[in-house]
Amino acid sequence: MKFINEDLIEKTIAHLGADSSNFETALKELESNQPALLSYLLSEDTQAFTNTEKEWLLFAALVIYQSTQTFAEGRRMIREKEVLDAEEKNWETIQANKTKSFRDRLNPFFESTEQEDLLAFIEDGLILEEDENMISSEGRESLFIMLKTITDVLTK
Repeated sequence: MKFINEDLIEKTIAHLGADSSNFETALKELESNQPALLSYLLSEDTQAFTNTEKEWLLFAALVIYQSTQTFAEGRRMIREKEVLDAEEKNWETIQANKTKSFRDRLNPFFESTEQEDLLAFIEDGLILEEDENMISSEGRESLFIMLKTITDVLTK
């Protein structure tokens, strides 16, 4: 997969935010083309999130999905096992890093990714939204892992 740069991410954010019909169209496309990803985003694991956190998760996931589709080589159907395997690996990585700072705990992910701008988009959104009390410190780590997992399976 080609590198997803900040420009493309910002264009995708602007497109999805410009009109609610763009968001709805992207959501229907995700449901149709990648039902395992939508199921993952709506799973029981998200029940502890606030409504705002759920909305941010879905929006960020659609930004990632739409951004990666620009360079997608064919339509590879992602399976539930692939998502769960990637998530497990991501949890192992974050739990192995015992530093206290959230940003420092993300360093291993940045060191091992080819999609640094997508990870920065996720990180920045979580930090900025937390500063505005829209994302809880409890939900931040789980949201990061879910969005990192989606990035992994879409850019594989």
